[in-house]
Parts: sequence; C-alpha cells; structure tokens
Amino acid sequence: MIRINRLKKNYENKKIFSNFNMNIEPCNITCILGPSGVGKTTLFNVISGLTDYEDGEIIGIDKKHISYLFQEPRLMPWLTVYENIDIILKNIFPDKERKDVINYYLDMVGLKDYTDKKPEELSGGMKQRLAIARTFAYPSTLLLMDEPFQGLDIKLKNSIIESFLKLWSEDNRTVLFITHDIDEALRVSDQIYIIQDNPVKISQVEHIIDDKINRDIYNADYSKIRKRITKILTS
Repeated sequence: MIRINRLKKNYENKKIFSNFNMNIEPCNITCILGPSGVGKTTLFNVISGLTDYEDGEIIGIDKKHISYLFQEPRLMPWLTVYENIDIILKNIFPDKERKDVINYYLDMVGLKDYTDKKPEELSGGMKQRLAIARTFAYPSTLLLMDEPFQGLDIKLKNSIIESFLKLWSEDNRTVLFITHDIDEALRVSDQIYIIQDNPVKISQVEHIIDDKINRDIYNADYSKIRKRITKILTS
C-alpha cells in the first residue's frame, strides 16, 4: 500500500495541502475526482518527485518504477509506432524479449499491423492507444494517469477505456487516476476519492466492488453513486 501521511504543500502563499492523508491500495485503480484547479496534478507531481513538499511523508513508492499516461499521447513524431515503445525499453530488456514485449502490447491495443507507421499517420484514438501500450510496456509498479480521456468524444473514449481496462486486467498494476469527469471515475475505479477546497480535503470515498470490464455505470446503483458525488461537488 502507498500511504500519504500529513502532507503539507504550499504554492507561493497558497496552501494546497495541509495535513493531507490518503491510502492507495495495491493492484487497484484509485481515482482522485475533483474540480479543475483543486490540486489533483500537484498531488501527482508530489508523489512522482517532480515537486517538493514542505512536510509529511509518502511511503511505499519507488520513484524509479513509475509510468505516466497524460491527456496528450506525447509520442515522438520522428519514430514509428514500434520505435515509440522500443526507445523506452532499450536499457531494460534484451533484444528478443523487448521485441516480444512490444508486439504483445501493440497486439493488445489493436496496433500490431501499424508498427511501421509514424504518429502523423494514426488517428487520435490510435495515438492514445499507442500511449497506453507504451505506458504498460514499461515495467512500472505504479501508473499515474492525468486525465488521459479528456477531450475525446463518447465513442472514442469508450474504445480507449476498453483498451486500457483490457491491459489492466492482464496486469493488475497499481493505478492512480485523476479526473473531473464522474462517469470516467465510475467506469474504471475501485475507489474514488472526492476532493475539494483549498487546502485540499477528502470529502467522500466511494468503494466500487463489481467487475470493471463489464460494468454498467447507468444502472440504478451507479445512478445513486453519481447523485451522491454530484451533490458533494456542487454543494
């Protein structure tokens, strides 16, 4: 388990976190849900070591084994689909194993027939699936996802989420996922931490126990959860 204890983080003269505590369960997808600007990305940056903090402790994180998935695919345009994954694995796996790893993940996201294509030859959804494959190909113990489905239309978003959950079901990696979209949180999460205010506080934690792969977030049970979350965020 990853534990965040008594975290204190200021930005200029503004308190972002003050005595903030949170537990992240291993092999689960934990969502941080809150409005834009509340401090979700700052928390990611603190966890990953990109940003210092004034006080507190973060236990259970090996910063050498963190991978990231962002809103933008962040692909290298001069490299092929295959090379965009190969470049991050060159110092990790020998040639034969690396090839097997890359082909496995490209096949999982439906891109095995596009290995020689450049990013400019891919659709937006294909680029994001490639970013997901690259993220999972890296042997991390923690995956940080910073609103990777934002800006996608509903059909494309559902397709990308299906690719992500398919990979996760084969791996069960620990994932920390941030969003301000309630339906995204309901679709992929085991736990949803609803955060608000400055300094940030946890207003509610929702635990979801059913299967993520076949989850119907529009049934009566999820409608009740959605209403609870909406009420908290709009109060």
